[in-house]
Amino acid sequence: MTIATSPVRLVADDVPMSTPLPADVRIRVRNLTKRYRTPRGDVLALNNVSMTVNAGEKLVLLGPSGCGKTTLLRCVAGLEQPDEGEIEINGTVVFSSDRGILVPPEKRGVSMVFQSYALWPHMTVFDNVAFPLTNARVPKSDIRDRVRAALAMVGCAAFENRFPGQLSGGQQQRIALARAIVSNSGVILFDEPLSNVDAKVREQLRIELVSMQKKLGFSALYVTHDQTEATAVAHRIAVMNTGSVAQIGSPYEIYERPDSRYVADFVGATNEFPGTVVGRKDGLLLVDTVIGRLASRDAVDVDAGQPVVVLIRPENLHVTAEEEGLNVMGATLESTMFLGLFTEYVALVGDKRVILRSMRQELVREGGAIGIGVHPEHVRVFR
Repeated sequence: MTIATSPVRLVADDVPMSTPLPADVRIRVRNLTKRYRTPRGDVLALNNVSMTVNAGEKLVLLGPSGCGKTTLLRCVAGLEQPDEGEIEINGTVVFSSDRGILVPPEKRGVSMVFQSYALWPHMTVFDNVAFPLTNARVPKSDIRDRVRAALAMVGCAAFENRFPGQLSGGQQQRIALARAIVSNSGVILFDEPLSNVDAKVREQLRIELVSMQKKLGFSALYVTHDQTEATAVAHRIAVMNTGSVAQIGSPYEIYERPDSRYVADFVGATNEFPGTVVGRKDGLLLVDTVIGRLASRDAVDVDAGQPVVVLIRPENLHVTAEEEGLNVMGATLESTMFLGLFTEYVALVGDKRVILRSMRQELVREGGAIGIGVHPEHVRVFR
């Protein structure tokens, strides 16, 4: 099912325009709050959330189940009604609690790709893709040309006379994407669109989606709980936690410069060590941990004696011939696991397990002594 029904944005005549959005902003969410009423009391699904999606940008909402990412997407689509706040799409206010504005989904000028494909089983592929154009009373000659162009773009031109039940999951998702782009809405909402296809097809569809977005230039708000998918398709990622936005940034910033322990833990694997701040020396923060003293370039504001948590990514640790020195410690190799793109090593520093990942095969037998090290740039310290 597609929300947008016309390439031209349809809005109610009495919906006032807000202060015009900058030309590079397509979606703006301000102070959005959503509560669900339950017999046990209210559940706060969104807590004063604000964000923007820029022209030609894919903003990915990433987080665990129940964090509010799908609720936010559905509020933007008009499938859920928030309790407070404001939503603008292409400069038009489509929801405002203060001004009593609630534009219905079909007049918001967006398309949506659902996790479940949402294809009509009794309609052919052609008719499924044509559905939003037919509803908008687009001339039949234009419908034919636009549908065939959209199907060709997703590599499904040969399937226009088939029914959804005759297609694979990956093919059905391509048809759902064709239906979203055929209306030329310029704004597409994606609700975990690749979660129902196998790993190989998912990887291929990610590549096609990135290529298609560059070609068409649409803006997208994209929901997923898959960290690899998020970093692969996003221009920016908004990591969500219990109804709030924990951090917004580029995939690199989210991964390499997380603002909080929560973001660091959720995005990617980490080694986590409790520690106590010793002080600063030569521009480095020194922390005593269960695996020894570690030096960090973090500028976190902490005092000597304060308890902290140190996080290190497995790929930022390396095997070294040294057994002592700055951020180098002796260890025993406990186990090795070859995982294709990299080899994962589990080493024991005392009785503490430390995970390393390397693109190369280290010539060390299990049970052998090794040195492991990490650059101070990659030692993250959180309160």
